[in-house]
Amino acid sequence: MEERAYQDPGTQDPDHAARQAAAFAQWDRATAPTPWWRRRPVQLLAAGAVIAAGVGIYFATQSTAQVHVHGTLTLAPGGFTTGSNDCEGDGGYSDITGGTAVTVGGSTGQTLGIGALSPGQQDDSSNCVFSFDVPVPGGQSVYTVTISHRGTQTVTPAELTSGLALTLGAS
Repeated sequence: MEERAYQDPGTQDPDHAARQAAAFAQWDRATAPTPWWRRRPVQLLAAGAVIAAGVGIYFATQSTAQVHVHGTLTLAPGGFTTGSNDCEGDGGYSDITGGTAVTVGGSTGQTLGIGALSPGQQDDSSNCVFSFDVPVPGGQSVYTVTISHRGTQTVTPAELTSGLALTLGAS
């Protein structure tokens, strides 16, 4: 058997150091951890799409400031009955009670919000007074207010600031 003596590879090969550095760099890249954003591109794209959709929905549903269409509906004496703590419409006004629908519409006839009359309270003048407050999106040129089937009142945004005072029956 022939004996071989150990020989430093760099002595006969002048490019040995460069090849050794290149091999180490290749090994280092192969064993380095992959950045998190390269390991899950599909999940990253899906998360981005969900966030974009959420932001889009948020801004699409944001309209001009909300306004409150509020006021009172008064029934004159003779048009209501009184209970222990409240009053409600009677006879031809029996549809006017606490919980009766108050529908607010916009300038093109669309329904913007639906609320309800509060329970009626008898005031000092012996009237039965119901209140309502319906939050709706702002920005309309006019608003319509319909209580039960009693006709529709058209009001401007300026008239909403002081509240509406509607009356049924003789006053």
